[in-house]
Amino acid sequence: MSFTLFATDLDGTLLSSRGKVHAEDAAALRELQARGVHVTFATGRMHSGCSHLAQELGITTPLVCLDGGQIVDPQTRAPLHTTPLPEAHVGDLLALLRDARPATFVFQADRIVHDGAGDRAAPYVSIWTRDMHRVDDVLGHSSFAEQALGLVTVGEEARIRELEVAIHAELPALQTAAFISSRAGFEGVWAMLIRSRGISKAAGLERLAAELGGTMDDVVAVGDWLNDVSMLRAAGRSFAMGQAPPEVAREADEQLPQTEATGGGVAEAARRAGLL
Repeated sequence: MSFTLFATDLDGTLLSSRGKVHAEDAAALRELQARGVHVTFATGRMHSGCSHLAQELGITTPLVCLDGGQIVDPQTRAPLHTTPLPEAHVGDLLALLRDARPATFVFQADRIVHDGAGDRAAPYVSIWTRDMHRVDDVLGHSSFAEQALGLVTVGEEARIRELEVAIHAELPALQTAAFISSRAGFEGVWAMLIRSRGISKAAGLERLAAELGGTMDDVVAVGDWLNDVSMLRAAGRSFAMGQAPPEVAREADEQLPQTEATGGGVAEAARRAGLL
C-alpha cells in the first residue's frame, strides 16, 4: 500500500529532550516531501510552539496541533479548523475553577494566558508555546470570551483530582486528562488538560486526510505517549518509539528500537512503511 500522509509527534518522537531534530530524521522528512508525501506534525503543542519547526523542515501541509483541536496552515499561520470550549459551559467551568483555585492557563488561538498564580508553573506550561501572556486575573479575563481552545490547570494532586471529578459530573461536553509531570525541574507536579469532548490526534488527522482526498488508511503515524494512542490505533500504519510505555507501544503496529535520545525513529518508521 502506498501511504500519502506521514504524521509525526514532536516531543519524545521527532524532538530530543533538548527540543532538537535529529539530522537523520530531518533528512528523512525532507526526502518524503521531495517524493510527494504529505508530512505533518500531530502534536499537543499550539501552532505558535511548532511553526518554527515546520519552517525549518520545509513543511507546507497543515499541522495538527493541540492534540487535534487546532489545524493550522504553517505558511500563513491561519487556523483552518478549531474546536473551542463550548460557550454554554464556560460559565459553569469558571465557577468550578474559582472554587478549586488551581493555577490556570488558558489556550487562545496562538498564545497562553495566565495570572500570578501560574508564575511558578509557567516555564513548564511553555512547552505548549513560549508565547505566554500574563494578566491580573485569568478567570476574569476576556480570554474565555475569545473562544478559548482549552486550558491546563496545575496544582496539588488532591485539588486536581477533585476538580476532574466535578467536571465529569457537571460538564459532560468537556474531556479531561490529569497527569503527573516527569519533566526536569517539575517532577511530581500535577496538571490537567481540559478541552471539548471528541478532540484527539486521530480526529484531527482524519479531518486533514479527508481534506487531502484520503482516509486514515493512507496515514503513517509515529508517537511515544498516551495522547498518541488514538492516532496509533487509527492510522493505516503506526509506530511507537522505543521508550514508549507498554500501554502505548501495544497500540502501534510496531515498536521501533530508536528512542528520543538516539534519534532516527522517524526515519526508520518511514523506511519500514516503504516510503524511503
